[in-house]
Amino acid sequence: MDLNSVGKLLTRIAINYPTFKRNILDSEGKIQKVVAEEWERVIGYLDYDEALERLDEWMYDNEKAPRPMDLRKVKPARKSEEWHCPEPHTWHLEFMMWDTQRMHGRLRDQEEREYVHDPTYEDGYHYNQDGRICTIDGKVVH
Repeated sequence: MDLNSVGKLLTRIAINYPTFKRNILDSEGKIQKVVAEEWERVIGYLDYDEALERLDEWMYDNEKAPRPMDLRKVKPARKSEEWHCPEPHTWHLEFMMWDTQRMHGRLRDQEEREYVHDPTYEDGYHYNQDGRICTIDGKVVH
């Protein structure tokens, strides 16, 4: 989205949440440029139609106006459902200098985000003879 699209989105939000206007308008009744720029910084990667869809989803469950971060994240439909990024991951292990046997690596994806298969697992990961990522006891993780 560009600043013009962000302005249209902010206008739509103000229509549905009238008190929102006092947070975005200047003394002349125009949308403050700094507000539009911040919204563009946070959700500018969305296209306008997708932002409207996220606004509609937000309005269905919330009585307060959204913040830019509220429209940024995709949330699961139910709290029990997990959300998983649809992008394919490229997994690799990162080893510390002291780990000369390369048995206690940290599991990371292509954007260097760290993952664990179990939140209580602390032993690290290694590659098996087939190049698969395994836990210390040899169970294949990826």
